[in-house]
Amino acid sequence: MSLADAREKRDEAYAVLCEGHDPNVAKRLKIEANLEAARQTFERVAREWYGNAKAQWATIHASDVIRSLERDVFPTIGSLPIAQLSPPLILGVLREIETRGAIETAKRVRQRISKPRKGLEPPRLCENH
Repeated sequence: MSLADAREKRDEAYAVLCEGHDPNVAKRLKIEANLEAARQTFERVAREWYGNAKAQWATIHASDVIRSLERDVFPTIGSLPIAQLSPPLILGVLREIETRGAIETAKRVRQRISKPRKGLEPPRLCENH
């Protein structure tokens, strides 16, 4: 670690201390938050969403939803933290489905990918009045 980096870390710790917080506790909380974010994989969140939503669906629809996710989505992006999912990654999954000629399945999978993610987004406030 360079001297400049050490001074920057010292200044950050001092700023936290001036706010009335223990820098060591703040560091541990930040580490724990990062670990928790990494544990929130797309597959985990999607299965939780599916578990909550399947009671509202017909049995055949519920099985179609989970089967499409397990077949087309989880092998590719299921293990990624949901915060790291980006439009290009999702587009790659959809393109793979389209290359099989399953255009309608790709449309449905796109909807199914977006549902678990929407529950994690913070509500947006209106910027324009």
